[in-house]
Amino acid sequence: MHAYIMTKTISLSDEAYEILAGLKGENKSFSDVVLEFARRSSRQNILKFFGVWADRDDEVHRVFEEITTERKKARLRDSA
Repeated sequence: MHAYIMTKTISLSDEAYEILAGLKGENKSFSDVVLEFARRSSRQNILKFFGVWADRDDEVHRVFEEITTERKKARLRDSA
């Protein structure tokens, strides 16, 4: 069970309300349903990048080397 600090009123179409109510069931709040959806969507957004650089070893190596070089430069500036 969640402790809610504030309440907000939002407007939904009848269709949206019916969908949320169906997902909610008896054991969840509307907030639970919205938060689950938002978290799942966030993970899916990150997962769409999985494997983007597959079969691009030359590009991965170049970017890694560039990052390593820039980190070394930053360390040198910090110690000066």
